[in-house]
Amino acid sequence: SRVLLCTGGIRFLLPATNQNHVSGSGNFSTSQGLNSSITAYLQCIQSTAHVFCIMNSFIDVYLMISDTEILRETCFHIIVPNIFCYCVQSSIMVFILLDILFIVMFPIAHRNFSDWKYVTAMAMIPFLWGGFIVIWGFQGEDYSSLHLCSLFMALQRPIRKVLAPVTVASNTLSLLIFLILILLFKKKGK
Repeated sequence: SRVLLCTGGIRFLLPATNQNHVSGSGNFSTSQGLNSSITAYLQCIQSTAHVFCIMNSFIDVYLMISDTEILRETCFHIIVPNIFCYCVQSSIMVFILLDILFIVMFPIAHRNFSDWKYVTAMAMIPFLWGGFIVIWGFQGEDYSSLHLCSLFMALQRPIRKVLAPVTVASNTLSLLIFLILILLFKKKGK
């Protein structure tokens, strides 16, 4: 038996402990029989997106050290993957927590879902959101000079005015779901 571990978007199969096992279909489950490979796949997507977000800092470091300016249009074209991944990463956390909430509240129903169909459905909104922001960003390019090439510097003000509140709302929703999970676990522990 093996356990799925995801680090930086790379999946590893590790030997399972006696408390965890992998079924013949590759689904990871705990001794209670809960399927958590779906959550692992969603976490792999989030980890991969996070790697791209971190790699963007190298561009800013280069621009600061070399005291170079960059055109907003050039900056945008360089960090399109970062913009897409930022949107995916910030919104997929909600779906990871919703998945865990679903596991806790409806374990039998969760176990009966097809991994790939479920993961695809859960990742669809973050991917569509990221694609929407990138396409909108291409339509709002200009040629002003920037000292840094960060996500919010590369995007025009109207896009930033939408992206920032949606990101804050997504993070707030994640926090609320997380607090609900804490309360559920505390209640189940008594």
